[in-house]
Amino acid sequence: TGGGFAEPVEITANYGSDRRFRSATWRRPDGSETAVMELDGETLRLRGGKAGAAPKESEMMLGKASIGPSLFSADWLGLPSLNLQPGDSIQDTDFGFGAESWTPQGVPRTLRRDADTEVEWGGRKVQVSVYSGEYDIDGQKMKTRTWVGPDGLPIKSAFSMPFGKFEALLVAR
Repeated sequence: TGGGFAEPVEITANYGSDRRFRSATWRRPDGSETAVMELDGETLRLRGGKAGAAPKESEMMLGKASIGPSLFSADWLGLPSLNLQPGDSIQDTDFGFGAESWTPQGVPRTLRRDADTEVEWGGRKVQVSVYSGEYDIDGQKMKTRTWVGPDGLPIKSAFSMPFGKFEALLVAR
């Protein structure tokens, strides 16, 4: 759910075993607005709207672009589906939904897979894949760095925004 400057929303996103986005539901907690989106090949099909009104339906071609909830802390979900090797980088549009509405919005992104490394985590050394991203959001640069463990789950995420930095470390299991 969101919060702070935005109205809260509930998002359930479904990913395949290849870590590629498959579908999602989006709703306001009071049920006043809902949406469903499904990826069919390279086409995203959307259906949603306000309660009591006829739903709006649309489609958009995504091609190979990635899509997911507008949470940079959730980017790790789709990173493996990009099949980047250490040293590879891509420039694309990263589509997100949920921040302001269920309608996807794209932001230019440069994403690089850095060299794999070992980190100390939970009293042991763990091999991680490291990804660095830079996003241009309305002329503001935001940088991310994500360390993903061998099980595909994030170990650490760091965000650098014009107004400050944020880091999160997953507690060892």
